[in-house]
Amino acid sequence: MMSYRVIAEFSDAQDNYRIYRVGDSFPCSCKSVSEKRIKELLGNDNAAKKPLIEKVVEKADDEIVVKSRTKKSTAKSKIEE
Repeated sequence: MMSYRVIAEFSDAQDNYRIYRVGDSFPCSCKSVSEKRIKELLGNDNAAKKPLIEKVVEKADDEIVVKSRTKKSTAKSKIEE
């Protein structure tokens, strides 16, 4: 399973309202979480309406790199005259 880190404090309604704080690993080692739930927490499709976790990639030399979140472009197309 991929590793995730909490980026905004939240109470997980699907885990007896367990409180996750910024910097915590998600999920706790005692809990398995569906891919659907991970996607909800990575994006805006959750009660907070914002990303609550982010992916963490561990390199072989134990250096931890946080994979940056991608934002959808809101730029409007230009109309050529």
